[in-house]
Amino acid sequence: MAVNKKIDLSRVAPFIEALGHENEEVRQLAIQALGALAEVVAVNPLIQLLEDSDLETQKLTRRALASIREKASRVEDDYRFLSEQIYKWGDQLIASFIKALWDEDDRVGEFAAWSLGVIKKTEGIEPLVHALRLKSENNRTQEMIVWALREMGNAAVPYLIRALHHKESEVLGVLAWALGSIGDPLAVEPLIQELSSEYEEVRENAAWALGSIGDPRAVEPLIKVLDDTSPRVRENTAWALGTIADPQAIAPLRQMQNDPDVEVRERVDWAIDTIEEL
Repeated sequence: MAVNKKIDLSRVAPFIEALGHENEEVRQLAIQALGALAEVVAVNPLIQLLEDSDLETQKLTRRALASIREKASRVEDDYRFLSEQIYKWGDQLIASFIKALWDEDDRVGEFAAWSLGVIKKTEGIEPLVHALRLKSENNRTQEMIVWALREMGNAAVPYLIRALHHKESEVLGVLAWALGSIGDPLAVEPLIQELSSEYEEVRENAAWALGSIGDPRAVEPLIKVLDDTSPRVRENTAWALGTIADPQAIAPLRQMQNDPDVEVRERVDWAIDTIEEL
């Protein structure tokens, strides 16, 4: 597949050639230059250095590839080409991408998560869930890990459910978000249990996740938390009930139409209208 024709190959070719230089320092300078240029034509030569015997070369290569992914994400053909190359090399490099999840550079962690999502090998699921639990402070990394797990599909759900025993609110909230994004009904019962969590963020995301999955088993438990002390939990619960659209939710929702929070009232009205229109 052809890549972006606007690339000036004369800028890139000397550095690609230098990747084979016998001097390690020259090779590392070439890697850094290719990372600065961030052209996808350098992907295959760089990929072959991900398992180089020199750890510094490995690190610089991961960072160069992360830069290429960032730039390629803005050009459809380049993004597709990069995805194809990562997928092609996937079996050989999955261990490298798993290791890269823990790179000190957050951009590299995002690139590693994205690569594992492109490859879609089940070996990547458990490390991704582990990284999701430990990187709760970085929203961009979290979002990329959730995207990767969603790409894995239902195979990731048991791992995420097992991780719900974690005690930190930020982590539990993200796990609920991930389960809702995948949408597997297997997660319904565990998510229902999280509606009674002591943490507001967890209850909020659990309600959203149950609405995203859309399983009618969640209706009665959601109705019970319509009077939650948190406006955001009440808002997400109303959204979830409107999305599932079970008529038994109409009467409890009507009791919420005078909620003190304007956003909750608007969401309640939307939910009632949505259910009644069906």
